[in-house]
Amino acid sequence: MRLNGNSPQLDPAVEGLQAPPDPEVAPAPLVKAKRRRLTPSYKLRVLEETERLSEGELGAYLRKNGLYWSSLATWRRQRNSGALSETLSQARGRKKSQPDLESQELVAMRKQVEGLEEKLRRANLILEVQKKVLSLCAEVADESKSSRSSCSKR
Repeated sequence: MRLNGNSPQLDPAVEGLQAPPDPEVAPAPLVKAKRRRLTPSYKLRVLEETERLSEGELGAYLRKNGLYWSSLATWRRQRNSGALSETLSQARGRKKSQPDLESQELVAMRKQVEGLEEKLRRANLILEVQKKVLSLCAEVADESKSSRSSCSKR
């Protein structure tokens, strides 16, 4: 390895090394291409326009609009099956029926929890009453034993 003049940097020609990038030259930022969103109405309009064209005109039309023959074939199948006309009337995004089902389930489960909490409260009350009855029975039993023993001493 040899050094380039008096500078401590390596000579880029030596051993196939490349020079470090110039810090003053910033690389161009990468821009991500956005995907085209073709609406069903656009697809239907393109199909109507292309059906009136000859083969030579069709190729020029596709190149001009950045479309492919396979896209036309797919759109024709969708139109014939009714999928393109159905998507015109459908709203995009989450369907409204799903949150309704979830909210109905949530309401039902909350009612069930409330019912179970009420049963638990009643069971705890019953246990408290049973404890009090048991302690009273124990007191009565102790009193009766003590009164018998006092009677037998006489």
